[in-house]
Amino acid sequence: MRGWRRLRAEWRRKRSWREGAVLLALVQMIIFVSVLASWAPSQDTELPEEEVQRVGNFLLFFKSSADPHDHLSGGDDGAGSEVGKGRGQNIEANDGEVGDSPLPEDEDDPVIGRAFQDEYVTYRSTQEDFELGDEEEYLERLMNDTQEREKHSQQDKEIEREEHKADTSLSGSGIVEKPKGDSEVHLTTETGKAIDLPTSLDYRFKSYNLRSPKKFEVVDDTRHYFIDLGGRTCYVEGTDVEKTKLKGKKCYCHKHYFGEDCGIPEAVWHGKYKFLYPETHLRRRLVPRRVVNGLPVNHEFAMFEARMHELYDVVDAFLIAESNYTAHGDLKGLEFFKKFQQGYMSDFQDKLVYINLGFFSAEAKESGWIADAYLRYYMGIKGLPLLKGLREDDLFVLSDADEIPTREVISFLRLYDGYSEPVAFGLRWNVFSFAWKMPADDSFWNWVRGEKEKLTVVNSAATIGMLRRVLLNNTFYIRKQDAWKNKMLTESLEKYRAEGHLVKDWVAGTVGHYAGWHCSWCFSPPNIVKKMDAAQANDKPRWGDYPEKKSLTYISSRLWRGRWFDDKLQLLRVTNSNQRFYAPKYFLEHPDLYRSLLYHPGHERNFNKTWRPP
Repeated sequence: MRGWRRLRAEWRRKRSWREGAVLLALVQMIIFVSVLASWAPSQDTELPEEEVQRVGNFLLFFKSSADPHDHLSGGDDGAGSEVGKGRGQNIEANDGEVGDSPLPEDEDDPVIGRAFQDEYVTYRSTQEDFELGDEEEYLERLMNDTQEREKHSQQDKEIEREEHKADTSLSGSGIVEKPKGDSEVHLTTETGKAIDLPTSLDYRFKSYNLRSPKKFEVVDDTRHYFIDLGGRTCYVEGTDVEKTKLKGKKCYCHKHYFGEDCGIPEAVWHGKYKFLYPETHLRRRLVPRRVVNGLPVNHEFAMFEARMHELYDVVDAFLIAESNYTAHGDLKGLEFFKKFQQGYMSDFQDKLVYINLGFFSAEAKESGWIADAYLRYYMGIKGLPLLKGLREDDLFVLSDADEIPTREVISFLRLYDGYSEPVAFGLRWNVFSFAWKMPADDSFWNWVRGEKEKLTVVNSAATIGMLRRVLLNNTFYIRKQDAWKNKMLTESLEKYRAEGHLVKDWVAGTVGHYAGWHCSWCFSPPNIVKKMDAAQANDKPRWGDYPEKKSLTYISSRLWRGRWFDDKLQLLRVTNSNQRFYAPKYFLEHPDLYRSLLYHPGHERNFNKTWRPP
């Protein structure tokens, strides 16, 4: 009897163990399937659910289902200055970017590595879809339509008015008439220390003709970026040269560079090549590819100054697009052009090509998303023909005025072949100032990974060849995730790939290893009101329609508390200004000049002081 009882007790213990093992296996299987579903790599398949929309003769790709509203973008300052940025979950948002989430290597294409399946930028539409016709016929219709619009616009009248104002201001200023030498502009901090911003006596926009701008010749960069050290070719900026000379066995990299030649910056490494090394298939170029950075502007002067100091040495031409109209369709002045004519950033003007959009289309009045897209399209159609000597392997980087990629990432894209396109940038996402950043979505997987902040991920770069031969010469499509996958572009895509071009999107930059900065709504309270009023009509809620949201006292309280305009989303406070990637280097080098962007309003540099920069 005792033996029977012991046998039964042992059997019960084993049954309990078996039940636990089965339950554990089920839980593990559920987790495994969920991870596979969330990390599945993007597939190069057609998107039959995505349609094409005609707006006059202008084409846009849209999803057939309605997308959620993009609250945080708050519309554009100008006709297209901030299109579809991904937003937090507490606001109904996300037309644009997706959070950073690692994806497994694509076995079918080991050269490409990770990719993302989600939309970075999507656009809403309620208008009828249509079939895409012949590409050449489409471009011809589009150009004819644009020229016809310009003939009936107020562009010439506005240009003459702006030029007259600029000439008047120049004649009454001391910038040109009474130079103080090579450095004639002096900015003073509250401590009394003078900051000299050098300006040239002769600058590009001193006699810039808006109606007939001169062509800009893009030339090769003849500087040397690699050095031979004991039979090893090393990237100078990323290599500890003295240590490499001393030991001589390999290229010894600085802390934030990787690869055999120390040429892969941390954003690119952690975004992609960490999982492929050493089979990166990267090749050093004999001659760096040229880079064109295009951006629409309105009144983002501080971010523009940081961009010039960050990227001037690694970008060959900047296409600056400015409209006479806000995205809402209201007439406005050409603020950037006026300042350029007065000598603003004159030492950087030799690389600036300015494009003016002097009309606001009827379709844009019906759909604000058309206003978002059209300025980017117009910038490419009008600006790229002004650049002489472009080659198909040169790179076009499309940015919003509040997005600044790092010079390290742009340098990598210039100096290497072997990566695929288009390229997305994972940017550190700040709101109001660099003292606040966007929190991660409240999701189970973010909780499991310990993600606290959300990354701005936006398609940004493609070669001139892909732009011309696959994307219909429309720079706006660079911004549009998966535009190149649309079934109506299949034939041109297949031809492009057949020539050996690698076409698959990937992301440079992760949380902590950013590819740059995105500072959204980083303005003084009056300029935030200006941005609210300029928002396009379809941006819901359009904060410019709510008088209580435009109160300077209310806006100041948002900047103090880090609360979004919906009074629900709480931003994350950043207290350590010494951390890497806190802000662009130029801002940190001039903390008194940009203190209101750099620090919280209660910081000792800002407390009880007026906003700076104004």
